Amino acid sequence: MTMGTILKRYRLILCCALLFMSGAGSASAQHYIGVMGGWGGGSARFKPAKETGYEWGLYSGGLSYKFYSDTKYVGAIEIDLMFTQKGFNYDLAFESDESYHRQINAIELPLIWQPHFYLFQRHARFFINLGIQVSYNLSSTYSRVSKTTGILESGKYAMQLNRDNRFGYGLCGGAGLAFLFGQQRRYEFSVEARYGFGYGDILRNGTKYKGNPDRSPLDNINVFAAFYYRLGKEGIRSAPSAAAQQRMEQEAARHTLRRLNKMLDKGKIPADTLLLLTLPRDSAGNIPIDSTTIEAVRLYQTAPFVPDTLQGKPQSDTLQTPQPTGSNKRKSQPGSTAPTNGTAPATGNGQANNAIPTNTATAGNGTMQQNGEAAGTETSAKSSSPATTGANSAEEIQPSSSPHSLSPGEKAPQPAEPPRSGSDNGMETAVLSAS
Repeated sequence: MTMGTILKRYRLILCCALLFMSGAGSASAQHYIGVMGGWGGGSARFKPAKETGYEWGLYSGGLSYKFYSDTKYVGAIEIDLMFTQKGFNYDLAFESDESYHRQINAIELPLIWQPHFYLFQRHARFFINLGIQVSYNLSSTYSRVSKTTGILESGKYAMQLNRDNRFGYGLCGGAGLAFLFGQQRRYEFSVEARYGFGYGDILRNGTKYKGNPDRSPLDNINVFAAFYYRLGKEGIRSAPSAAAQQRMEQEAARHTLRRLNKMLDKGKIPADTLLLLTLPRDSAGNIPIDSTTIEAVRLYQTAPFVPDTLQGKPQSDTLQTPQPTGSNKRKSQPGSTAPTNGTAPATGNGQANNAIPTNTATAGNGTMQQNGEAAGTETSAKSSSPATTGANSAEEIQPSSSPHSLSPGEKAPQPAEPPRSGSDNGMETAVLSAS
């Protein structure tokens, strides 16, 4: 079978694999590199059938690369580049004492889809392998063995182009268990069993070389151990279920409690002092590790502002009403009409604009003072009119910095009288003295 026929037969599988690789190879995927090695055996399926058996003691090993998708349960795509040994044996005759054995050294390239699910709070994952594989046969050895006397003949098998096939292809599948450890579970150690089901013949069929069987595909079964290293520093990206997330948080809380107790036993002060104050102590000074403390630590590590809740100070879910300031403060306090800055500037011509009597300001908001004196009344009066007497300046009140807000039906206060001239003041003084 030519390579073109192979590509036509498996074009759908190849297209799906390439599409998955193009999508999962983006920045959102997590990349792993590793090494793997295995041991196993192989056999052949001859047509016409022969008395075949498994050839054990075959080794495999090489490099492995895989990347995981963020989508849950989708898993990974794995690509291996391995040196692998294949083989088969069959009896030379029916119930014969002698058997023929072959071992083939090959380079193999499996392309595997690996769905999985997590176990033990994401410290392990069980996976399934489904994929295709291609191989190139490098060399081969043979031996003729007697069950009674041992090896009768052995040597290097000379591969001929018209008799032997260099290329092989087929399907592969299996299952395994991976253990995750290290910071952010960055390291992975996996054990798996894999079966390779061959479609390509190791020998060309009888129409091309006389004496060869019609079909001779090879099968392999191996047990692999692999070690992987994740390139990214972040943790596992695929989101866990709600129950798995809670179990992981509880396990982290137990670890925190054990760490705090160890530091307390050694007389050290933990850095988590805020958490330490919220947790109870037993008679020995240790923190009990029970459901209550585990839940408290879990909430502390996952929810904001939890220490107030743990100390018996639940946070209010309602918004706090802001305190009124400025003009809003005068509106929110009935009867308060005094300015907030403690001064009452006068107009440029010495006349008051909407002046408010002193008793009104005092009744609404109390006597307002600044630096222990009346809030600028005497100073403002003197600056507005030099001819004003001390008595007049004490009785006058300066206007507010902002207009007085009137309620419906309320009358506007009368403006204060403007200061009179100096001659008028003198005449009034004379009249008062005469009386």
